[in-house]
Amino acid sequence: MDYQKRNNRKGCSCLNCDQPLYGRSDKKFCSPQCRYEFNNYVKKFNNTEKKIIEMTLLQNYDILNRLLSINRKSASRDELRALGFDIDYCTFTTVRTTHRVYRCFNIEYRITKLRVVCIHYIN
Repeated sequence: MDYQKRNNRKGCSCLNCDQPLYGRSDKKFCSPQCRYEFNNYVKKFNNTEKKIIEMTLLQNYDILNRLLSINRKSASRDELRALGFDIDYCTFTTVRTTHRVYRCFNIEYRITKLRVVCIHYIN
């Protein structure tokens, strides 16, 4: 017990359970179990974020694809928002000479103040 008291680093605690750490100066966890629990939580959180982004991109793609299937090359922002389109998510963006172009996989489009225009497939 004396050894643990002498080797406790002030302000250092386990990243998972906040127990004080003893031993090596670069130690982050008090036990292997805490390390496993912490890393599994981080992995689960990261996978959840990825799934949300992926689902949003796929939803955007499906909406644009449906518009193109009925030969619509533009739509109002409000109409797209009502369908579930999120203009904050795209897979690519670039600035051309006079405007910004967005892509959702292989569908390209432009966004104006009121509308999403020039929706078309890219080669």
